[in-house]
Amino acid sequence: MEKVRTKGGRPKKDNPRTIISEVYLTPEEAAELRGAAKKFGYAYLSQFLRLTALALIKQKGIGLDAKSAAISAYLSALASDINSLNDLCSHPSMPSAAFVLSDSARRKIIKLNETIQKQ
Repeated sequence: MEKVRTKGGRPKKDNPRTIISEVYLTPEEAAELRGAAKKFGYAYLSQFLRLTALALIKQKGIGLDAKSAAISAYLSALASDINSLNDLCSHPSMPSAAFVLSDSARRKIIKLNETIQKQ
């Protein structure tokens, strides 16, 4: 039986985030945004800022109401987390069922997000 050798660590992403953008905040603004990120279940402030800003752009572009845009942003965050899970599931030591389940969940979230955006 041949041993599978891996480097370890996180697998490389197809489209890595390589651009850094600074946002200057007052301490009060930072505290408010971190609180909102935590309240809405985002692991990182940068993820919260990126996805809510993109949701606002989509909202204005396709006419979503604020509630639908918030749901869409949250679903995008879940899809992003599941994409990371998919990357981990492609590791040779993971059971194939984990990849099938994470991919299925990702597709369902994307479909739900598309449905919300078509309202």
